Amino acid sequence: MRGCWKTLCLGLILTLGGCGAMSMGGNGSKALRVGSSGTYPPFTFAEAGILKGIEIDFARALANEIGRPVEIVQVPFPDLIGELNAGRIDVAMSGMSITPRREGLVSFTLPYLEVGQMALVRKEDDARFAGKDWTKMEGLTVGFERATTGAKFVHDNLQKMKPVEFANKEDGLRALQQDKIDVFVHDAPFVWMVSGSPHAPNEEVTGRFTLLTDEKLAWAVRKNDDDLLDELNAVVKRWRDSGEIDSVLDRWIKSRKVTRPVP
Repeated sequence: MRGCWKTLCLGLILTLGGCGAMSMGGNGSKALRVGSSGTYPPFTFAEAGILKGIEIDFARALANEIGRPVEIVQVPFPDLIGELNAGRIDVAMSGMSITPRREGLVSFTLPYLEVGQMALVRKEDDARFAGKDWTKMEGLTVGFERATTGAKFVHDNLQKMKPVEFANKEDGLRALQQDKIDVFVHDAPFVWMVSGSPHAPNEEVTGRFTLLTDEKLAWAVRKNDDDLLDELNAVVKRWRDSGEIDSVLDRWIKSRKVTRPVP
C-alpha cells in the first residue's frame, strides 16, 4: 500500500484540489517541500480535497516569510521521517511532538506549542471525576491510540486500569461515546478541539484538562540541514515575538485550557 501511495502521490501538485502536493509562493527559488499528513485536525487535514489546518497556515505564512515557494506533499504520518531523511521532503510540518527517539533521527526547530496528554470523558460522567485525580482511580477502562505518547503514558502509569488500544483516535472517541470505555487519553490539541472547537464540536464528551505529560510540538528537518534549521528557528522566534503563532493557533483552537493537578 505504501509503495502504491508513493507512486501515485509523491511529487504531484495540488492546485485547488487533489491529494498529493500543494504549491505556495511564486518566485524563481527552489520550492521548499513540506511534508504533512493531512490526517490530524486541527493541525493538518483534508476538506473537499484541500489541505487545511494550523500547519498549512504556517506553511503558507512561511512561503511569504522566507520569500521562497512552498510545496506541500501529503505523507502518511508514520512515513514522514523516512521521507525526510530520503530527501523527498525538506521539512515535516504535521503536529509532530519532540521525543528522544525522533531526536535521534532528525533535528527539531524551536517548539511552537507546548502540549501534553489529556483525557476525555463523557459529559454525563463529569461529576464522577470532578475534584478527583482520575489517574489514581482503580478499575477504569482507559482507551488510547496505538503507537502514540498517550499509549506510553497509559502503559507506564495506569497499571491498575484496563487498557484498550485503538487504531486511531476516531475509533477511541466513538468507543467513549458508546460507553465502551471510561476515559480516552490523547494529546491536548485533540482534547481541546473535541471539547470546544467550532471545527469539531462534540456535545457528548468533555475534557479533563490537566496535562498528564510534558510535550512540545515543532518542525523537523534532516540532521545535516543546518542552514534550513537556522532559518526556520529564526522564523519561529520572529513569530513568537510578533504574535503570529498565537494568531494562527487561535484561528483553529478557540480554547487551550489547562487546569492544575488535583492535590
